[in-house]
Amino acid sequence: MNTGLAVGGAILFGVSYAVGIGYAASNGFSSGLGAVAVPLVGPFIAMGSRNLGCEVPPIGLGVDPGAEVEACQQQLVSEGAALAALAGIGVAEVLGGGLFLIGLLDRDEAWVRLDVSGETLAVAPVLRPGGFEIRGTF
Repeated sequence: MNTGLAVGGAILFGVSYAVGIGYAASNGFSSGLGAVAVPLVGPFIAMGSRNLGCEVPPIGLGVDPGAEVEACQQQLVSEGAALAALAGIGVAEVLGGGLFLIGLLDRDEAWVRLDVSGETLAVAPVLRPGGFEIRGTF
């Protein structure tokens, strides 16, 4: 077992799943967001159940067509943002699940020479005007 991959994958999956549930809950689980509760495929199911259409009433019925078109445009932008969020959550869940599975199934053993296995890791933050960086040696 590759513990690093398994733990990293489990953390990535768990965090992305929690983010997906939080996103769906913040929107009241509406518009098919309840499907996000299904691990791995839920975000993609939720993407498929989104409504990307909007209806603009015919011109001449006492309705300002510019306002209706703008409302439709805002709805489509909102749906696009929801699709992007769901896609990111879905990809992160699948990636985390895959890394976890690979970590569990990895049976390769790495042989390390004893005379070179004494590596150390030193990380130090460096503050600079306008930003910072992290330098490390190992």
